[in-house]
Amino acid sequence: MPRKIIRLLEVLNEPDAFRQFIKLRNRFSISSFHINRMISNYQPIFHTVIDAGANVGQFALAAAQRFPMADIHCFEPVPDVCEILKKNTKKISKIHIYNCAVGDISGKIKFHRNDYTPASSAMAIQGDMKEHNRANCQTQHTKTIEVDVFKIDDLVSTFSINVKKPVLLKLDVQGYEKKTIQGAVKTLESIDYIVLEATFVKLYENQPLFDELHEMLHNINFEFIAPLDVNVGINKSIVEMDILYKRKNL
Repeated sequence: MPRKIIRLLEVLNEPDAFRQFIKLRNRFSISSFHINRMISNYQPIFHTVIDAGANVGQFALAAAQRFPMADIHCFEPVPDVCEILKKNTKKISKIHIYNCAVGDISGKIKFHRNDYTPASSAMAIQGDMKEHNRANCQTQHTKTIEVDVFKIDDLVSTFSINVKKPVLLKLDVQGYEKKTIQGAVKTLESIDYIVLEATFVKLYENQPLFDELHEMLHNINFEFIAPLDVNVGINKSIVEMDILYKRKNL
């Protein structure tokens, strides 16, 4: 049975999720619903969710439905995309929006805004994404803009964000995962779970792949728990995987 049909059946089998699906219509992401559903099998309650790379709110909306007690802090650097994010989430008071990138410095950086906005990144695309079998990237037309960037540690202290445990950190920053983690050293002490999108082929220049990220997380006391979702390329090989990590000895 095709994966999309299986995911849709998951939604249909949960009354709350189905009502959200009808209510949100084109804002409902079945993939984000599935990922949050899978996370809840390991940790049913979060009080804080840090959503780095929020785009238009796909993950945040699903997390708000799955973890209603959580304050969700969304970081999105592209101004026009952030406006859509604000519009999509304005009725949910526990979702908080920050128009900035996250990384290992606080200041300004050049950012590559892709016409297919989920592929926008602080890193330039490496070659043709179709050659890398990224089947869901319809375009790679980009323009370079300047955006604000902050360490997560600085954002937490600057805006007095209450990081109340249990805490989930979600990273979907298109190759900028390593720098984002390096800018969250203090905050990581309070984080219980991390879900990130790791790649197995380089889609962006200087992008860390799965092995490097896995070793990095292992060295800062996080262990691999489960694969949550995969992006399969046009030749059926796995290009990207959403993976759940947990702080050791939780």
